[in-house]
Amino acid sequence: MIELIINIVFGLLALTSVVWGAFVLKKLVGLVRLYKSSDVTVPLYPRFKWHIPILVLLGAALIADIVYLILSPSDYIIAVSLMVIIGMIAAVVGLMMKVKCGVTDSGVIMPYRFISWDKLGDYRIDGDSVFFMGNAAGFDTMEAATAKLGVVSTDIEKLSRVLEEHKKN
Repeated sequence: MIELIINIVFGLLALTSVVWGAFVLKKLVGLVRLYKSSDVTVPLYPRFKWHIPILVLLGAALIADIVYLILSPSDYIIAVSLMVIIGMIAAVVGLMMKVKCGVTDSGVIMPYRFISWDKLGDYRIDGDSVFFMGNAAGFDTMEAATAKLGVVSTDIEKLSRVLEEHKKN
């Protein structure tokens, strides 16, 4: 009975990851299309290559799952569910690597988010890094948190000018 419940739970987790992954992938494809169709004023770059260690960990998890499947063929549902979950996470991370960042004519595009000009609350430029805020509550809220993005030093003045023109007061 416990084995049946565990199989159902893992099956539901796999189904949930597929549904979540579909929504996230749809949003990321939209960001890729938006970037390609927009006039990019200032390109931005992620500061940390976080996707590389995550992909290495996902690869190791997939190898461990395959070994688990070979050693415990009776736990087929659990192993396949884990493969589906690992695959969806890898697909999301892989597509996030393709999303380019930049200040465009319609707003700011990041690997996971788009802030239109009417939602841009504030920004902060620290050296060759920029942070954006799309929330009136400030930089300290989770909703307003953005990744630290890099900007080429020759584009900082242009970036500051464009952002100041569009900043909500």
